[in-house]
Amino acid sequence: MYSTTVIDESHWLARGNPNIPEQNRAGDSELRDGNGLQCCLGFECTQCGIDPSDIFGVGMPASLSDHLQSRISHLIDEGCVNSQFCQNAARLNDDIDMKYAAKKTALIKLWRSQGWKLIFVKTEAALRRKIKELKATGE
Repeated sequence: MYSTTVIDESHWLARGNPNIPEQNRAGDSELRDGNGLQCCLGFECTQCGIDPSDIFGVGMPASLSDHLQSRISHLIDEGCVNSQFCQNAARLNDDIDMKYAAKKTALIKLWRSQGWKLIFVKTEAALRRKIKELKATGE
């Protein structure tokens, strides 16, 4: 687990995200959908070393295999259930009534409540650069 999660807004599967095609802006999120879009928890999972193909079509982290859950134990509570943090993140990510900017702010505050950082970038290239930078600094 890294102390910082980076979300590429051009691939963020979130209700109301103006940066993705309209047909992908509604409905409950999956960690990763068939178009390569990921919810906030999907980005967390892949940045913790889980292959994107392993989260395809999966709704929540507790639905992953035990082997994969070991990489994201900070999202899973005892008994293989999603942590309260995880449930709150999914609720915010999928909130249909929340404005886009407010959603980003609420998620940043949620990450901060755990002592972590959440950063939004605009492109996949920026995502790769930021992750490389964070790995180099140990974040």
